[in-house]
Amino acid sequence: MRATTSIAVLGIALLLSFVGSAAAQQTRPATATAAAATQPLALEWDSPQPDVRSLSLPAFDAVFSGDDKRLTVAGSSIFQLDVRGARELWRTEIGAYSYGRRIALSPDGKRLAVSHSTGVAILDAGTGAVLINLVHENPGHQKNPKVAQFLGMMPVAFSPDGKTVASSSIYAPQVGICLWDAMGGKLLRTLSDFGDNGSHNVFDLAFSPDGLSLATVEGYYSQERARSEGGKLRVWDVATGTVRRTYGGAIFCSWAVGFNPDGKLLATGSGLYGRHDPPRGEVRVWEAATGRAVYTGNRQQCVYRVKFSPDGRRLVSGGGDRTTSDTELTLTDTSTWLDEPSLAGRIGAIHGLNFSRDGRMLASTSPPGRAAMLRIWNLPPAPTPRIEPPGDIPTLIHQLGENDFRARLTAVRQLKALGKAAHAALREARDSRDPEVRVRAEEILADYAPAYPNTMVHTVGVVAYWRFSGPSPARSLVGGYTGSFVNATLNSALGNAPTRDNDSKKALWLDGNKSGFSTSLAAQQTFKDGATLMCWICFDTTPAKAGRIFTIMSKGEFQKDLDLQAEPDGKIHFYTDTGSSTSFAPPSFAGWHHLAATFDSLSQRRCIYWDGKSVAEDPQTPAHVPSPSPLTIGQSAAFPGRFFQGALDEVALFNRALSAQEIAALYAAVSEPPALGRDPAR
Repeated sequence: MRATTSIAVLGIALLLSFVGSAAAQQTRPATATAAAATQPLALEWDSPQPDVRSLSLPAFDAVFSGDDKRLTVAGSSIFQLDVRGARELWRTEIGAYSYGRRIALSPDGKRLAVSHSTGVAILDAGTGAVLINLVHENPGHQKNPKVAQFLGMMPVAFSPDGKTVASSSIYAPQVGICLWDAMGGKLLRTLSDFGDNGSHNVFDLAFSPDGLSLATVEGYYSQERARSEGGKLRVWDVATGTVRRTYGGAIFCSWAVGFNPDGKLLATGSGLYGRHDPPRGEVRVWEAATGRAVYTGNRQQCVYRVKFSPDGRRLVSGGGDRTTSDTELTLTDTSTWLDEPSLAGRIGAIHGLNFSRDGRMLASTSPPGRAAMLRIWNLPPAPTPRIEPPGDIPTLIHQLGENDFRARLTAVRQLKALGKAAHAALREARDSRDPEVRVRAEEILADYAPAYPNTMVHTVGVVAYWRFSGPSPARSLVGGYTGSFVNATLNSALGNAPTRDNDSKKALWLDGNKSGFSTSLAAQQTFKDGATLMCWICFDTTPAKAGRIFTIMSKGEFQKDLDLQAEPDGKIHFYTDTGSSTSFAPPSFAGWHHLAATFDSLSQRRCIYWDGKSVAEDPQTPAHVPSPSPLTIGQSAAFPGRFFQGALDEVALFNRALSAQEIAALYAAVSEPPALGRDPAR
């Protein structure tokens, strides 16, 4: 069959499918069903221009498979195509017809999340079989059935670990932003604390690469309100459900959002819905840490989608006018923020954009209307980043705080290129009066950190991490928390603490005489759903010999336990409820050991790990009740007299239960924990 003939037949069939589905929306079941037994269509790509493959069919979204050989398309039904030959591999019917449905691929490439008129379906990416159906409880849908076809405009996203699915709706005040257990289908949390009178029509959302934050964008369909009030970008704390930061200033309605691969930048797309004279849209890029806009690009059309390439070197934005065939599809070089030549012609408004995992292809989709088109673009290589001659180190350090984003970016690149030659100045810069300089100096040094701390700061869920080293030993490397030493010292007499580099061989030394370390981490983190407490530990004596309990880490109070401690019975105990504990008796208290304790409210399990291995596990009953008390190390604020005697180092706290594999990997990141003796001064 000729390409043009098959494409025309397919376009007519799919348009009839859209019309038929829309007409039947009142009676068609709104639940996900098994893959329909339809005859696979024989398709062929059309190539209207070099490096572009096209199918004349309406679609809302499309994602590449993990191996980039298949493309799953969300239209009136969900179907998967072979990228090379456009052969249909499977097709699944899900729920009632819904305009603007979205699709996301899990990080492991095995599952798909697809929005429909009443919720989100989780599919097997290889077969299209429906695994789970996540149903939104939506009062707006019940009161006004006429809007059912638009409720499918729910954005969906998998968390970086694939365990959580986030979804929302254009009717977010009723639906909220839902976080689901991607494997079991349980609703874990609803984010609804918008705290203002905004529209709360949430059009897109994206997890940060570390999984700790969720970015959402919103706005108004109403042209009058969109012009007067603009759009909003919010960044939510996934663990607590609170808004970390709200960004304003976007023109018109905000439609799209995305993080770059390292999570340091956020991109948004905005514009007016429909046709306008003159047409107008905008792309903005923000620094995630500061909320400062670093790039603003004006567009002639409304911007519906933005995506960073997998290597972060490009930003693609797309949009258009849904009533005409006018389209904008623009690639922007993120090293210079200059636009590359436009890709698109008159192919219909773009509602879906996704890179292949190798970044060499880009899939774009257009919904029903004029020039509805599915396209795969073979992209030219990204421009080679410009290499500037290096400046002097003090000047580069100063430029880390410049208002000009390009100057900051250049300074970061050059300081990284200088390597160890810049490390001394960067360590001093961590105590700069300029917070921008401090943050960027820490980030540059983290790239050159030993394996253990570098892994720690990039582990999803880390809330605080004290290394007790460098010019600011009381400051956590993440979260901005500080602390105060109480009759405590930084001492290397016990031998080199784990993972130490040449300038920081010390650990927190506590002599057991009313000594400890008190932190500023208090009510900001509640750890309701789970936590991991972790450290390296070296005993100078045993609790049995000292005749008292040794507090290792504590963020609890009476009847609200979160305490890790060694007791005179020769065991390490972990308390998370109202008195029961999980315990473990170490075979030896001599030398340095890696210690971790976890609890998970969902699975109701509590575990202890010793030198990277699980050594104790019990049910956690009753549930953990959060405490606003501050985190203390080596002492207890709630129970006086429980002072630790020995050394503690690399102390970390996470807002989730790390897996056994993650804890084993962190332990393995230290190649040779030192053999230590007693402090010769004692």
